Amino acid sequence: MGRVMSWHKYMGCTLGQVIALSRLVLASVFLLAIYIDPSQPKAAPAAAYAILAVYVASAAAIVLFTWRDWWPDYRLAWPAHILDLGVFAMVVFSTEGSPVHSSLSHFSCCYPRRCVGAAERPS
Repeated sequence: MGRVMSWHKYMGCTLGQVIALSRLVLASVFLLAIYIDPSQPKAAPAAAYAILAVYVASAAAIVLFTWRDWWPDYRLAWPAHILDLGVFAMVVFSTEGSPVHSSLSHFSCCYPRRCVGAAERPS
């Protein structure tokens, strides 16, 4: 089938760095999107802006803290993942996001189960 490609070799950065940068970009775009749309967020706008501002700051801190060393990235992977899920759920519910029965129920039930299963798998 071919050789397994090294992410670092082709992209110039580690997978942890890509995830940290993606977290920062997505958080920034989400904050910008609800800032541009004056009708959003519907429920508790001050809390939604505060949560997203803190999340953007924490995502930037994670990028800075984990950029040069893989060990902090390894240690912060699960807490950052839990933070991602929590902030995503809070902000989606404060905006007119999709209803629970359509997409979030699959995301909140199946995705964490797959992550735990993958983490428990021996390497």
